[in-house]
Amino acid sequence: MNNVQLEREFAQFCKTHQLQSAHAVIGVSGGVDSMVLLQLCHRAMHGSEPLLGGFSVVHVDHGLRPTSADDAQFVASYCSRLGVFCEVVPVEVKDCHGEGIEAAARRVRYEALLARARSYPHGVCLVAHHSRDQLETFVMRWLRGSGLAGLGAMRPAAIREGVPLLRPLLRVRRSEIVQYANMWDVPFREDETNANTRFFRNRVRHELLPLLAALQPAVEARTLDLTEQLQADESFLQEQAERALEQVVVRRSGHDVEISTEAFAGLHLSLQRRVIHILLNCFCARDWLFSHVESIRTLALRQDTASAAVSLPHGLGAWREYGRIYIGHQALPHDHETRGPRSIAQWDLVHVRQLSFASAGVFWRFRALPIAKLPPQPRRSPWRAYVPDVDFVEIVCGLPTSVRVRPLGLAGSKKLQDVFSDSKIPRRLRPGWPIVRVVSRIVWIPGAVRTDVQRWDDTGGGYALFARPSRFQD
Repeated sequence: MNNVQLEREFAQFCKTHQLQSAHAVIGVSGGVDSMVLLQLCHRAMHGSEPLLGGFSVVHVDHGLRPTSADDAQFVASYCSRLGVFCEVVPVEVKDCHGEGIEAAARRVRYEALLARARSYPHGVCLVAHHSRDQLETFVMRWLRGSGLAGLGAMRPAAIREGVPLLRPLLRVRRSEIVQYANMWDVPFREDETNANTRFFRNRVRHELLPLLAALQPAVEARTLDLTEQLQADESFLQEQAERALEQVVVRRSGHDVEISTEAFAGLHLSLQRRVIHILLNCFCARDWLFSHVESIRTLALRQDTASAAVSLPHGLGAWREYGRIYIGHQALPHDHETRGPRSIAQWDLVHVRQLSFASAGVFWRFRALPIAKLPPQPRRSPWRAYVPDVDFVEIVCGLPTSVRVRPLGLAGSKKLQDVFSDSKIPRRLRPGWPIVRVVSRIVWIPGAVRTDVQRWDDTGGGYALFARPSRFQD
């Protein structure tokens, strides 16, 4: 590709993505790639047919190198010569998530670029990744264990945090970019850390890629073709996975997502992995590895245990309980033995016949029906309990699971923990599960058991109590 072809390809990219009505925010580091992109944008604005609605430059100063201030001054000075608005954005890079300093720098850099693009009515973000960058990204993700989506590497056009992120040079070789810079006398600066093989990308660039190029001189072109095929396949399969997602998700909330393991097991293996990947990205958009996805898939399909869990990075996890699998933020442990019970309501049965409240993400409705005598053959249901004529009952949650109760009709006692387990009440809901007491003694655990406390001996009137949990609240 010669220089004329490069400009022609850039012009076609602008037309394809309708940039004539957009304002392009260009990330310019001072390296040859981004400086050539700046030159292309400048020339595109001053041709007979403007290809951009406007553009401006953002230089992100990470402050990680002694020469970073010189880079910022270099970019700002060149933009001033061209009459282009340039903003230098100093950022603080902190590796708070164990992602590595390179990834942390990339994250804050994109945050700055996207924030500036959002400040324009039709803002887009342009970055100068080229074909060697694509090859490096593909190899790095392959070595780290990415799935099909990750191996598709970078897209020419993507949406990131609501902003179009465009890479017009993705099919251009770096040698062609350098040639263009020489032709137009485009100045640039070399980042001295690019030679430091302490960084993973640099080791791939300087040690591995030369070996690949020796075996296959067209390795960049072959990889570009492969990533385009992978991206097309990924797009189709993603559509199928989004449809499958609606079939398996039982409940969503800001905290977690509940999935039917039965419906999940009926999906094709490929869709199982994609559904998990979609859900993980809903909580934390990161490069999830195959091992992360597979650990959840294995957990969902296990038949040897009713409950189990796996921990994931970024505070996420997955856990299985009674035919359901949950993916989301892992709950912090609570010491209910020391915290003691939490009273939800003192229910006056005489004057208040219906009671509603929310607890542990469930909306509960309680109802009391006064009756003159106990039915001859009372209907057995864990959601109904008969109590003698008392003025009020107390509804509490958070009782220690070591507390023992004597279920009605059972010779012996059980711990609350065993009652919850036998009734298949999800572990995450147990701390907020309502328990009905009379004079501080447990008479009923809705959905589980009626105890032998405060039994109705039919010597007077009483109440039929009903409990009904709604679907989980979002």
